[in-house]
Amino acid sequence: MSRTSRYWIVTAAALLVAAAVPVAVLPAARAAAGDPTPFATSLATRYQVTFAARDCAGYENVMAGQVRPAAGESPVRPARDSAYHPGQPVDPDVEEANDDGCQPLSGWRFTIGSGYDRKTPLSVVTGATATTAQTMDSAPRLDAVGRPTGGNLAGAVTVPLTDEQVRLAIRRQLWVQGGTPDDPLLVGAFGKQYAFGALRCGVDGHTDGNLQWLGFASGARHAFCYAYYVHGVPAAGSVTVRVRPTGPVGYPQTFPFTSPLSFAAGAFALTSSGNPADVTFRRAASPTPFPIRAQVPAGWHLADLTCAASRPGGGTATSTATTDAGAATASVTLVAGDLVTCVYTVEPVPPPQGLTLAVYAENGTGTFSFAVDNGTAKSTLTAAPADGTAAVATGADLTAVAAGAYQVTVTPPDAAWTLASVTCNGADVAAKDLTTTVTVTAGVPLGCVLHLAHKPAGLQLRVVTAGGVATAGFAVVPADRPDPGWWSAATTTGYGVPAPAAGDLPATLPNGDYLLTPVPPPSTVDGGWQLASLTCTAGATAGAALRVTLGAGTDPVCTASYQLAPSTRLELVARAEGAADGRKGSTVVEVSCQDGSAGRVVLGTDGTARDNLPEALSFLEPTTCTVTEPASGVADGSGVDVSAAVDPAHGQAPLTLPAQLDVARTVASYTITVTDRFGEPGGAPRRATLLHSFKVLPAALIGVGMFTLGALVLAGLVLRRRAAYR
Repeated sequence: MSRTSRYWIVTAAALLVAAAVPVAVLPAARAAAGDPTPFATSLATRYQVTFAARDCAGYENVMAGQVRPAAGESPVRPARDSAYHPGQPVDPDVEEANDDGCQPLSGWRFTIGSGYDRKTPLSVVTGATATTAQTMDSAPRLDAVGRPTGGNLAGAVTVPLTDEQVRLAIRRQLWVQGGTPDDPLLVGAFGKQYAFGALRCGVDGHTDGNLQWLGFASGARHAFCYAYYVHGVPAAGSVTVRVRPTGPVGYPQTFPFTSPLSFAAGAFALTSSGNPADVTFRRAASPTPFPIRAQVPAGWHLADLTCAASRPGGGTATSTATTDAGAATASVTLVAGDLVTCVYTVEPVPPPQGLTLAVYAENGTGTFSFAVDNGTAKSTLTAAPADGTAAVATGADLTAVAAGAYQVTVTPPDAAWTLASVTCNGADVAAKDLTTTVTVTAGVPLGCVLHLAHKPAGLQLRVVTAGGVATAGFAVVPADRPDPGWWSAATTTGYGVPAPAAGDLPATLPNGDYLLTPVPPPSTVDGGWQLASLTCTAGATAGAALRVTLGAGTDPVCTASYQLAPSTRLELVARAEGAADGRKGSTVVEVSCQDGSAGRVVLGTDGTARDNLPEALSFLEPTTCTVTEPASGVADGSGVDVSAAVDPAHGQAPLTLPAQLDVARTVASYTITVTDRFGEPGGAPRRATLLHSFKVLPAALIGVGMFTLGALVLAGLVLRRRAAYR
């Protein structure tokens, strides 16, 4: 047989084999026991909190929260007003500009929880709790998405959140306290007494004292918490101020007070419909007396004023107090550990002879008309109370009405009013619709209060997402008083379709101003959510948080719209080729990025020839990644040839490890493939070339992965070999 004939027979056989053998796909396999652990972690899906603690020389160095509470949890009023505006995230630059006189506090701990308890002198978290590591002398300072800035924070520690904690944060159910629930001031750990100063976390809210909701601003995946403590403060005692009406009132009457005990501009108020109402202030003991003065409402008088000291912890109380009932004033000199209780007993001035009508308006204002009919005569009166106040009706003289039953019918300013209750001389009287019947007894004055309530306003919340489905939330708090507030969240069901939010937000709210803060959906491997718009149909002013005004006839609908910014993905692939006995150990390929993302691929000792990251890395910001091979697993006496390639290549030549890749957000995905070709023990490795000879035909066909392209390779080999034979 001629050489040419033998050549064509070999060629035909090779083509038949190529057609019959399927393309090989190497499945990813886990590393064997004892091999390094593969992993993948992306900054784009990592939520972190940096906790910082500060030790201050005095309260003149402490900055308060955005809303001054009356019964604040610090024993002394912080001297500095907040430099933050509503919705602004806690910022180390703002803190450092306002914390002179305070030093970093290392060794402090914080606790995260799914609930809270405000019954103790210092608020604590409850539910699923986790205590952080101690604050360190120095911790890297991160930006809003968690990237290192190159700077450091003293007295700080950074903690990553779990998936469950992130879920709770979106629903405004993740809370932070300083210290631990059983030791908020860490007396056991530090061996000395610190006094609480202030706590701020995340999107600085209006929660009072040693408790803050932990939330993230739009586009942020890293937040700061700052806690301030003061050393050398005298131990505290408590002062309780109580109002005790002599009987049922029929409406919530407000009783204003002035006292330096209150941190809210030295004023506070108690509200009672007849039951005792009180507030307790825990304050540093002082030889300087705390004055307390009541502003008795018009028509009321102070029947009695007493103050008494006790010692809840045992022993004899030594605090003292003086009272002046005529001036409605008490003065308390507080000793540490004591509780001083001052009780203001109040009663309204008895009504005049006959029948007196008053109206209390809730959730609105206007002029109300009253028709009083005993079957033989009809009288008309009017009253114009302000929202939350009571006003006596005037017009017809009812001081000399005869004894008997009188039907009283109210005509309100509009149809949204209802008659909520009627109280006469402290006793409830039945009412139906806008009518009630009262009975006058000869010689007995009858004073009746008609409590009218306007339909309260509601706040409807909606979430819209474009580019995907997600869960987003809202935080709603009263604008001008400290309050944990409420949450509401929604999971979208379609692109661009508004989803109504639900949570513990009441269906209706009292009139007033509220702050509405959007809580964005968490970032995922698919991308991050950006707040596109936050709007309300009425009664809102713009800012990082919306200030929404609720009043009679207002039912704002507020909508937060989000747009998905798709992530850039990075896949890292490791391959092993060549002599099987040239490889004895694990091949380890790692990627490390400047933003903190990282991953590891392991080709274990079980002979795995190809594998990739457990999950592709995701990026929402540009960064630079470095690929290295810490271990090749090459056998003694053998050699390995390492090559790397990136797709898309963008004109780059094959990479040399360690290799760097600049991740651009204009590219949807990158794949970096690192190939190790092992040589026979005792021989030198050679770079694989598909055109080397027929000996590499199977590898060439499998590597190409397509019969058609494999046939073209064979045709090239045929032409080359024919030329050689000629």
